[in-house]
Amino acid sequence: MSHTAGAAETRDLCTSLGQSNTAATSVGVSIGAAYRIASRQDISPFVSARIGALISEESTVDLRGYYFTPDSANVNTQQITVKVFDDPNKNRIDIYGQLTAGFAISAGHGYQIRLEGRDNYVRLPVPLSPSNESSGKFTRGRVGKHLFSVVLGFDIVLEKKRGRRY
Repeated sequence: MSHTAGAAETRDLCTSLGQSNTAATSVGVSIGAAYRIASRQDISPFVSARIGALISEESTVDLRGYYFTPDSANVNTQQITVKVFDDPNKNRIDIYGQLTAGFAISAGHGYQIRLEGRDNYVRLPVPLSPSNESSGKFTRGRVGKHLFSVVLGFDIVLEKKRGRRY
């Protein structure tokens, strides 16, 4: 498909891409360790590191749009779907890592409030070349992304005392 910069098809395609909205879900499975400083005090700073797998059901690369073309009588329009980037493997498993630093504040016996900052690192697929105009095929690569977050949590602390568990 070849269009000029001002063609109606190009404007329709760009508009459809700008209005597209795809929800995605990812699940992470990880293992890690935490180090708590002054764990028996009212305020306890900590750091942790995790590594794991991120399982996703939606492609970060797949991109499709559409434009409308009138028929020869200019009465009916036909929607033409364009594969800008075609990614047939939408499900994927990627390795990710997480570094966390924060502190926990005692909120009574068996409870704490936790404030932490996280740096999640994951490598995501990206296109490295323009796509083929007819098939949407492209050269694929990967780029690392840091996703920062702040978490405020309320924890129930399970303790072992004199053979009893709470």
